[in-house]
Amino acid sequence: MQDYYILRLPKDLRITLEKERNRLYAMCGDRSLLSREPCIILGPASEQVAHIIPSPPLPVIVEGRARYANGILHLPLADSTVLDRTRESLRTSWPIHGIFLGTVDIEYERANLAVGSLSFAVMETTATSWRIGRERRLHSDRYR
Repeated sequence: MQDYYILRLPKDLRITLEKERNRLYAMCGDRSLLSREPCIILGPASEQVAHIIPSPPLPVIVEGRARYANGILHLPLADSTVLDRTRESLRTSWPIHGIFLGTVDIEYERANLAVGSLSFAVMETTATSWRIGRERRLHSDRYR
């Protein structure tokens, strides 16, 4: 079992991306497209969560053309440094800077996104399932 620090997207955007991933799954059949919710993975979680978590400046701009890097299909952030302060405060890292889609290498494109709100959470994963722990809403340039 592995736990990850994540930034959760607004519910309407999660639903939209889940529908698009379902469509991609119907085309290619790769189950990784259904394995986790679309979110921004900050990195592996440790035993203690920082009390103060800096939010990236909002809105976070996400490019619409998916990239496959380090075995992960994701929608990359327009500014790859926007998560640095948040990751540094949590003492974690992750090889991609964007919204997790799956682990399959396929072509995917959509309109660019401006994500205006994010929540911090811990995603607990097992080989067959995942669940989201307690969430904290983040506010641009404020500490929560």
